[in-house]
Formats: sequence, C-alpha cells, structure tokens
Amino acid sequence: MYKLKYLLLIILYSIINNSFSQWVKITDLPNNPFTDLFFIDDMTGFTLGHEFVYKTIDGGYTWDSTQLGGNLDILYEFDFINRDTGFIVGEVSGSRAFVTYDQGETWSGIEPYAFSTDISVINSNEFMWCVSGTPGLRRYNVILGLEQSLDPGIIVEDVEVFSEDTVFVGGGGFSKSFDGGTNWEITEMPGIIWMDFPSTRVGYSSADRYYKTTDFGATWTELMLPYYFDGCTSPEIVSDSIGYFPCGYDDDFDYHGIMKTMDGGESWIFTESDPPLFDDDAIGKIFCLNKDTCWCVTYTGQIYYTTNGGGETEAPVTVIGNLANEILISPNPATNLIKLQLPQNIQFETIYTYNIFGQITDITFDETGVAKIEDLMPGIYFTQLTTKTATIVKKWIKA
Repeated sequence: MYKLKYLLLIILYSIINNSFSQWVKITDLPNNPFTDLFFIDDMTGFTLGHEFVYKTIDGGYTWDSTQLGGNLDILYEFDFINRDTGFIVGEVSGSRAFVTYDQGETWSGIEPYAFSTDISVINSNEFMWCVSGTPGLRRYNVILGLEQSLDPGIIVEDVEVFSEDTVFVGGGGFSKSFDGGTNWEITEMPGIIWMDFPSTRVGYSSADRYYKTTDFGATWTELMLPYYFDGCTSPEIVSDSIGYFPCGYDDDFDYHGIMKTMDGGESWIFTESDPPLFDDDAIGKIFCLNKDTCWCVTYTGQIYYTTNGGGETEAPVTVIGNLANEILISPNPATNLIKLQLPQNIQFETIYTYNIFGQITDITFDETGVAKIEDLMPGIYFTQLTTKTATIVKKWIKA
C-alpha cells in the first residue's frame, strides 16, 4: 500500500509538472550510459545500459534490471517485432545476441559470430544486423541457427527492415533492396550514422549533419538546423513531418536540448527540460509512442519524459499550440524587404537573423515587422525567435 501511494504521488507530481514544462526527469540511475530505448505501450518499456537490460512497468519511474553480459560487455541496441518478441545485440562475449518471447521476463542467448551495433527485426525468428563501420549485412534465423551474409555495396552503420523484401542501409552512402537483399541500389551521399524512416518514401539521416529524403532514398536534401550542434545522436521521427533531433551543445550559443520540427524540417522549435537536460551530458536515444508521449535516456543514466510533445505549453497557462505555423515571413523569396507576421498573444524575448554559416546579420525589424534586406547577399537565411520556453526558426531566401 505504501509503495502504491508513493507511485501515485510521483505520477501526480509529474502531471502537474508536465503542465508547466517540457521534458521532465523522472528517473536517475547513475553510472549507466544508456544506449537504446523502446516502449511497448505507455507503461511497459526497456532500456539498455552496458551489460544490463532494464524493464519498467510504470512508464519509466522505476526499473528492474537483468544482467546479460560481463563487466566489459556492452549491449548496443534492441528491436521488438511485437509485444512479446524482441532481440538484443552488442559487444557481448559468449552469446552475442539475445531473444525474448515473453515480453522481457526472460532472455535467451543466441550466437551470431561477430559483435553487432545495430539490429532490425524481420519476423519473430529472424533479424538483420551489422557491425559498425564494416562492409556487409547479416541475416540470422534463430530457429535454424543459420546466418546469411548480404552485400549492400557500402560500409554499414544502420539498417532498417520494412518487410521480408524491403531493406534500407546507411553508412558509406545509402543502399536499398526490394528483394530481401539479393540486389541493391546505391545512392552516393555523405556518411550516415543514424537513420529513421516513418515510411519507405520519407526518411531522415544524420552524421555530422542531418538529411531528408522524400523519394525512397534516391536523393537527399540537407536540413538546415538553427545551430551547428556538437554531439548529435539518433533522431526520433514520429511521422513524415514531426521529428525530434537530440544534440549536445553549441560553443557559440550554448544551447542544450532537443530540436523539434513539426513541418518536415522547414522550421524548428528548441525545447528545454526541467531540470536542464544537457549540463554536461548527451542524449543516447529518444523514443515516442506518438507525437506527444516520448521518453529519452542520457549517457549518464537519466530518463526524461514528456506528454506534451516536448514543450507545446508555455507556463503557466498560455497554450502555444503549433507556434511555428503562426509565424510568417513574406514574401519568400524576397529581394528588398521582408515582413514578419507574429501572433499577438506571445511575447518574444529575442529576434535575429543569421546565414547558413551561422553568422548573425545586422538586419532589424521595425515596429510593423518590416526589415530591409537589399544589402544581404543572395542565399538562404534563418530568422530566430525565442520565448521563455521555445526557440523557433523560420527559413527564407534572399533572391
């Protein structure tokens, strides 16, 4: 009874706190650099920390751990095909991969022959996996104990399996197969470390910079984030238009947190956390059940949670909603003048404009929202607006 009352108090505090903030820390497990995160529903989830897999049944407030390796082993990543069946891979001695058929209550060792850093499940008995920075891709059948080597033609860092036939891999370029890995189509592009595809047509990738494709990976366009972040990790893409991009820190602006887009990368909202998420840390992974409910883990064992999309509420009661869509810059492209249209009920603390190199310009908007731009060089520019809880960036072009 005492434990139940304690849990209800925690949940009540979280509900109240979430109404006034964005990402809220709900768990702190020191000395556990978490590498992956997955939730089956809003209560049941898993995270990995070195040789341990952790499971929660109360939305992330408390966790039970199971040791699957030794002191020098690292569990990198897992993937679930349904509520009960999931796989884990990593740099683990002896059994180098694990499978559960009972929602993580027990894990059994299976033996792909090389250490693995990424996994994508095909069905309840098969998965594909890769070893970071090496050529090739492997497919493993648990029932048969059979391993098959595939050659996508590039160095592989990440793999996404959509069906028995459709497989995308990224690394030293991008490669895709529509026949289960027999034949591959390669797209040359800057190196890929992480990918996330909400559909086979639309996908996002990252390395030193972020990219987006809308044609099944045939072409990729660089996304212009507001800052040149350091330590960027895996994006979590909720839909074709909504995505979360976790980054470390920026020496010039000293911003820490998560960049979010709600329009496919055209504009960005910077959301902070309570307490600050990135004092001396970086996010290992973000996982979202939907556009509003998400968790993230850090490399120092902290777990954060949001139920309002990472900060769509401005304290204490003013609902911003999709603030980025309420801010307009016209005309776009522009030649001599631009006009900034702002919502009347929001107070902005700073407004300034910079170019694609991060250099701040000296243009200013007058009381009517008009700025003269005839002295600017033609190209892409970003106007940044900040409130107490969010940063919004609008992209426009000087013709």
